Formats: sequence, C-alpha cells, structure tokens
Amino acid sequence: VCTIPRDYQGYDKVLGLCICQTDRLENICDSQCRRQQRDTLQITCAEENPQLFITYRNGSKLLCQGLSWSQKGTACPPFRRQQLKYSLDRYSSNIPTVFPIKKYHPWLQNKGSMDADSCSTGGTACSLKKGGGWEPEEQIDLESFNTSVFFELLLRQSRSVTAKLGHFKEEVKTVYRKLTSEISALKNIWIMTLNIPEEMESYESTMTENYLKAKQQAEEEMQHRKQLAAEYEEGVNKQMQLLQHDLKCQEEHYVTFNSTLREAVRLAEMLTDKMACEGNPTTWSQPDCKSLLAQIDAASNRMSSLIITESHRLKAWGVLGEGTGAHLLNKAKTRILTKQELVDPNGSARAPDVVSVDPVTGLLTPNPQCAMLLSSQCSGPVPSNHFLHPGTGKVLHIAGNVGYDPIRSGLVCTVDSASGERQKPEIPIFPYIPYPVCPDTGLPVKTKLPVLCPEKIFGLGGLMADPVTEIEVPVLGVTIHPHTGQKLAVGGTYLNPITGTLTPLEIGGPMAEPEGGKIVPILGVGLDGNTGEVIPLGGLTDPSGNLMLLGDSFIEPLSGKIARVQGAHLQQDMVLPHSGSYQAVLEAEWLLSQSRVVDALKKLKASVLEDTCLAADRLAALKASVEDMKKSFTARFYHAMHCLQSFKKKQGIASNVKSNGGNLGMIKYPGTEMWIPAVFGMKIPDPGGSSLMVPILGIDFDWNSRQPSPLAGTMEDGNGKGLVPIAIGARTISPITGEIGPVIGAQTHPQTHNVIPVVQSFRALPRATDSELIKYRGEVKDIEEMCHFLEGSSLQEAERRASKYFSSQLGTALPLLFKADRDEKEQEIQVLLEIRKALEKLMQFAKKMQEEEKRIHVQMAQREEQRGCTSSMETVTNVMLRQVILALASEFQECMLKQQANVETAYTKLEFLRDLSGIQTQQAKMLFCGSQHCFENYETARYYGSSGISHSTCKAIHHSVIPLLKSMVQMLEEDSRSYTSSETPGKRGVKGTASSSQSKQDAFSSQEGELIAVDSAALSTREFVIYQYGISFLQFLKLHID
Repeated sequence: VCTIPRDYQGYDKVLGLCICQTDRLENICDSQCRRQQRDTLQITCAEENPQLFITYRNGSKLLCQGLSWSQKGTACPPFRRQQLKYSLDRYSSNIPTVFPIKKYHPWLQNKGSMDADSCSTGGTACSLKKGGGWEPEEQIDLESFNTSVFFELLLRQSRSVTAKLGHFKEEVKTVYRKLTSEISALKNIWIMTLNIPEEMESYESTMTENYLKAKQQAEEEMQHRKQLAAEYEEGVNKQMQLLQHDLKCQEEHYVTFNSTLREAVRLAEMLTDKMACEGNPTTWSQPDCKSLLAQIDAASNRMSSLIITESHRLKAWGVLGEGTGAHLLNKAKTRILTKQELVDPNGSARAPDVVSVDPVTGLLTPNPQCAMLLSSQCSGPVPSNHFLHPGTGKVLHIAGNVGYDPIRSGLVCTVDSASGERQKPEIPIFPYIPYPVCPDTGLPVKTKLPVLCPEKIFGLGGLMADPVTEIEVPVLGVTIHPHTGQKLAVGGTYLNPITGTLTPLEIGGPMAEPEGGKIVPILGVGLDGNTGEVIPLGGLTDPSGNLMLLGDSFIEPLSGKIARVQGAHLQQDMVLPHSGSYQAVLEAEWLLSQSRVVDALKKLKASVLEDTCLAADRLAALKASVEDMKKSFTARFYHAMHCLQSFKKKQGIASNVKSNGGNLGMIKYPGTEMWIPAVFGMKIPDPGGSSLMVPILGIDFDWNSRQPSPLAGTMEDGNGKGLVPIAIGARTISPITGEIGPVIGAQTHPQTHNVIPVVQSFRALPRATDSELIKYRGEVKDIEEMCHFLEGSSLQEAERRASKYFSSQLGTALPLLFKADRDEKEQEIQVLLEIRKALEKLMQFAKKMQEEEKRIHVQMAQREEQRGCTSSMETVTNVMLRQVILALASEFQECMLKQQANVETAYTKLEFLRDLSGIQTQQAKMLFCGSQHCFENYETARYYGSSGISHSTCKAIHHSVIPLLKSMVQMLEEDSRSYTSSETPGKRGVKGTASSSQSKQDAFSSQEGELIAVDSAALSTREFVIYQYGISFLQFLKLHID
C-alpha cells in the first residue's frame, strides 16, 4: 500500500500491487550521495557462503558472519519436470528437423553440472553454453505472464496499425496513379526522342518536314482534346452526382415505405386471422380489435404522407392531383374552364367549340380563338404548337411533354401522368418531336428519316439506321409526317467535338455549347426547321448561369410551378428544358402503385366489421396491389440503373481522353523509323503505299515486327469511286462477307495481316461479345441454306451457354455488382444484429418479470409473518402482481415496437439491395447473351478508338505462350519426381530444395477457376499495389514473349 492516500495512482491487476507516486530520486539522494554509498555495503561470495562487509566513513571495515540462509526454490521446477517427460526428437518433423536444447540455470552452470536424477530427459539434447542465449537479463518470468493481457495488447496494437493504414488507402492509390501517369509520360517522351537526330539525317527534307509537322499536329491535338475532355468530364461528373443522389433518395423512400407496409400487412393478417377464428363479431375482443385497427390506420397515414413527400421531391404534380400548364378561359375571358367541362372521362373532347382532336397526332388541341391564363395572371392566345392535357385539363407545349408509346401506337402525355399502370412498362416511351414545317411555304420540310421499325424496339430503347450513313444508331425520338401520317424514327450521327470523327447521337454524349463552345452532355435532339437534319440539344443554364442537367429544377413558364429537367427541346429556335419523359412516367406509375396499395389497405380496414369473407378478399387484393407495386419498382430501377451505367461509361471515356488526349499509343510514322503519337482520327500517310491521307482508327500489335501498327489504310469505295481512305461512315464492300455497308471501324485481316474495314452487315452493329466470329462464304451455292441454319443454331447455343454460365462472370461486365454484393452482406449482418437486440430485450423482460414476481412473493411472505395469515392476502398478492405485470408489459411493448421497427427497416433495406442486385444481374445477363434483340449491349466506345490486340494476334500469342506454360509444368513435374526419388533422412539440403520445388508446384496447382477483373475500389492498399504491379508486369512481358 502507499504511505499516504494522496500518493495512490492506481492498481495493477497483473502484479496485484498498488501504483504509488514517489519523489524523484534526485530529491532524496543525488549522484554524489549515491557515489558515497556505493561501497558502504558489500556482499561477496567466498567459498560456499556469502559474506557481508560494512565500510565506515573513516575507512574501517566490519566483517559480519557468513550468511547461511537456505536456498529457496528448486533447480528443476514442476513445469520443467513435466516438459522433460517427452522427448522432442519424437515429435520433430523429418524435413526441418528440430533439435532439443538444454539451458542450465546460471547457478547450476557455476556449480558445474546438474543432477541427473532431478532432470532426466531420456533423450539426446544439446547443452547451450553460457553466452549462447537465454541470459538472465533476457529471461521472461513465465510464472507471472498473463496471456489475456498480452493478447489484449496485441489486438489493440493491430487495430491501431490497421486503422492508420486504412487512413492512407486513398493517398497511396493517388500517389500510385500519379507515378504511373508520370512513368507513362516519360516512356512516351523517351520513345519520341529515341534515335530521332540520327534517323532524321538519313531522310529527305520533305519527309522530315512532314514528320515534324505531323508530330507537332498530334501534340497540339492531344492538348486540345485534353481541355475539351476536361470540360466534358465536369458535366458528366455533375450528372453522375445528380443520378446517384436521386437513387439514394428513392432508396430511402423505398425502405421507409416498405417497412411501414410490412408492418401494416402483418397487422392486417393478424386481424383477419382473429376474425376467422372468433367468427361471431359480438365475441371479439374490442380492445384488441381497436388497437389493431388504430395501428393499421396509423400505418396507412404514414404511407400516404411518404407518398406526398416523394411526389413533391420528384415534382410529380399529376400524382398530387395538380398539374403544370396554363388554364383555358371561356370566350368572355371571365372564368377558368375546368377539366370536367373540357374532357370526358374516356379522354374525348366534351366542348367542341373549345377543343378538337388533331387528325394526325390524336391530341386535344385548343381552337385558335381560345385564350389561356398565364402564370402572371394575364390572358393570352393559345399558340398552335400547344395541346390540352386530358388528365389535368391544362394547356402545355407539345414538344417535351408528349411521347410516342409503341404499345398503343400513338401519342401519350409524359408529364403529370396519372393514368395508371402500363401493360409493358419496360417498353420505352420515345419523346415526340413535331415535324418541321417551312415558315415560308407552310409545307413539311423534306427529311431522310426512316420509318420506325417495331422489330427494332426493345426494352429501354430502340435502334434505327442513320439516314445518312445507315449505321445502326439509337432511337432518340419519334415524329409524325403531317401528310402521310408515318411514324418516323429520329436519330443519327454527328461530328464528335472531341475526336472530330463521326459518332452516333446519344443522350449524354459530348456536344459543343451553341454560345460559348463549351463541351457539355447532350440532353435531347431536335429537327432543324430549314434542313430537317437531326441536331443535338444541350447547354441549358439557370438564371445564375450554371449548367442545367437531367434532374435539376426549373420553373415551368405556363404555370410557374417548379419542375425537374427531363430533357431539352426546340421552341422557335430556342433550346428550352421540359419535364416530360419516359423516366417521369415510370416515377409516376411507381407512386400511383403505392397509392393503390394505401387505398387497398384503407378498404380492408373499412370492411373489417362487415363480413369475414369480404375482409379476406380485401386482404388478397392488398397483396395483389403489393405485387403490382414491386413490378413498377423493378421497371423504374431497371431504367435508372441503365442510365447510371450509361453515364458511367461516358465518364470513363471522358477521363481516358482527359488523361491521354486520345493517344492510343506510339507508332512509327509511315515510311520512316521515327515515332509519333497515334491520335484517334488523326490523318497520316497511307501505310500501304498509296498517296492518300488516311485516319487512324485504332492500334494493333504486329506480331511479325513485334511493334504496334496503326489501323489505317484504304479500301474500295462502295459506289465505285475507286480507292478511298477507311473512314467511319463511308460505304464499302466487306472483304469478309462481300456485302455493301457502312464502315464502323478497322481491323487486321487474320491471313493477309492487312488493314481492312469493319463493315456493318445485315444492318446490325456487332455487339459487345468476347468471341470474334469471322464467317467465310463458300462458292458452292447448294450449301448456303445449310450455312444459314447452322449460324442460327450456333447463335442459339451461344445464347444458351452464356445464359447458363453468366453468373460466374458477372464481375467482368458490371463493376457495380461488387458494391451491391458487399452492401447486401453488410445489410444481412445488420439484420441479424437487430434481431439479436430484439431477442436480448425479450430475455431481459422475462428475467425482469421473474425478479419482480419473486420480489412480490417475498414481500407478501414477510407481511404474512408480521400480520398473520388471512384469506385476503392471496387476493392482494395477485392484484399487486397483475399491476406490476401490466406496467412492465406496457413498458416492454413500447420498447419492442421500437425494436420491431428497426428490424423491419433493416430487413426492408436488405430486400432493396437484393432487388437491386437482381436487376443488375438481369442486365449483366442481357450483356452476355450478345443478342441483337437487345438495347443494353449497344456500345459506342468503338467510336473513340481502340488499342486492343486483334484476334489473329491473340492466336499468335497463344501459340507462343502455351508451349512456354507446358515447359514450366514439365519442369515442375521433374522437380517433383526428383524430390520423391532423392528424399533421404540424412540429406537436409536435398530436402530443402525439394520442399522449395514442392511449394512452387502447390502454388501453381492451387490456382483454379477463371481470372476475372476486380474492382480497384474494393481492394486494400496492399492488394491494390500488388494488383497494379502485376498488371504492369504482364504488359511488360507481353512484348517480350517468344
């Protein structure tokens, strides 16, 4: 214990001692004091017993008698005797060979030897001499060693180190990416400057001048593209943030709404079961029924409130019973005409003098003499390009608020939708674009738009042939010819402002802003009023001058209400935002399906006291409405995930071009040995020897020269104009199939190794599949029909095999699946934790009830002893016990309701993640099937250049790599046989070599399964560095494998 209480500092549990505060040694006895006392007391070990000497200040010494205290302890403690019963030689491995070592105590070493009787091992062991280790100052007192404290310290230190390493994960990745970028830049500079002075002297001045000019042009183009790609990436990143925020908000709404719905359905089932069991309404327990009805009513009110809140967030005014647009006025302009006065319940016109049906579009259009009330409370005439919304009775602009529904084969309203569920919600609604009419003549402008093909309409989108080049492009809208009534598909190609090459138009692609020239994402398309050409639309800005994208808010001019940007349209040569789209219809249908669930729940509640059979039918109707709600959720989120993945691809393209400026690699300038950057779309002299300048469409690795070669060359023009450059969009005859079609790329011929065009044959763009099938047609005409049959069978078999094995390869197609799987696993753990908490609360309640019951009985027993036994004592005990139980039950019920709500919320979020994972899995399946009857696998990345290895080059690499791998396997097998034949107990060196080769063989043979791409964000710092190092090492070996 401490001398005084204020010196107490704590207690050491391991040593069992108090920790006291002591004065500094310098304050008690300084260094001079200690030097004086150094020789005052001395103990020497002479002969057998130690002796004590005391030295006085005058120098005299006093010899005390020899200290003859008994030797405490034992030279061989119990744990040592227990250990020595076993010979370590018997338990040692044959390969590493463990040698037992004896270390005598220093007292025994001084004595000379150890008693053979006290410590006998029965085996052979080496004796460790003094100074060979385990010296007294290095020994550990195992008697006072506490393993729990030791492992607590290790765990604390491990967690601390892991946490600190986790803080630097992103920093390490950033530094690594910067290093790789700098190394890549240095490599390009080294290649460009390698042997240039010596080579340039051997060429003509014209060739050198052309080379220097092409090199300077390539470098300037790369810098220019980097700036443009940076502007484009900024817009795409903002769009990605808006989409991810919207998905997060919808996830929160889904979890909150469905957790409340689960509780309501459970209460409804309890109520119907109770009604079915009791039968007679007069015998029902009124408090229980009232409690269940009150809880159902509260749940329905919460769900209604959630629907209203989400409708306000999504600006779904039609779900709220409101709508955007302007009101129509009567002829005297004194009164607003209501929807009931204008439109019949079936959607037809009720007031022919005010509205009429357009014979071409089928829309309700106000008559020219009608007036409308604007948001400024002023009246004005109704323009000709407006229509009457049949659901709200308000006037809106046609462009941007009307869409073409392929299921109904007609136009529908895509804004303020409140019509209900569609039969096939996965079939998209295309934006309707009014056909351009010449303002001078009033006649329709001539266009080359093709007729919409129903066979080319799939889930999430449709495909069409570009009216100029016939390249397969996405359908971005539909228009109707005012004279013929034909439904024409709107879409096409345009000059990409970043690459300068022909690229299909698609939502989110890059376009130059009309005013400032900044690169922004495309939000829609329109038809030019003079030429009828399809033009991209975008570059919307808010009053503050900030860029507006999909999901931003704007003020609808006719009603003054806030709406969400769903696209852009042309109105009198002005680009304006609109709030109607296929996405808005899906959102409205999802909210309406939730409203139908709430209505079914309210009907069930109203029919409880009427009839048991009626209540059961209402419960079945409630469950059916829940299933319909799940279908609408699947359609909504399927489209949302498709949009997110589409913009993620564009984000990757923008980031790639921003980092390399469109540089696909380094190539030799044609006709020289000097290197220049291969910029996609840049023109160089024809490597084939013609005098034409041809664009670079990619890079391939020439296996013969072991150097990269440009995919650029010439071809025969499809219109008979002779030799022309291979360019995207040009028509030519396919050297593989012999058919005429547009060029969509370039490749190396597998036999001749010449650059040939990739021609889109049969009006079908090759899909994003791993296999590259090259078909040759025979000269014999009799087997042509059989070839078509075999091709169809092969396609069916490929689809079946991909559908069977797609689950094992999802990681290579959708990186989002990694995150979905991790989130699902974490949420499963969270659900189990919430259930465990609820069970713990239940056990605590049961234990508390037992304790209270025991306490009451003890109190009653004591009172009986004091007052004597009476007949009423038992009754009093029961009453008190019942009161306590009711109080505890009320407290427990409140606590369990909270726990149950937590469990419902956690489980609903787990259901959401599972549904989301199922949606992503279905999209991955569509990608892997490679079917042309699918919109998900339409790829436009090929129009930004490719630098991959061709099919023929891969075959050549395989021919060289496979023998190398076979030789490695043979070497490992020989090492294994050598290990088996030469293994002897006495040859330790041979054992070590064999063990090493065996470990190499085990490591080689333990790798099973297929290699898949991994998500770098899911890797730890150490795994990320190793993974990137492995990739760089493989890329290095690729150019040096024989």
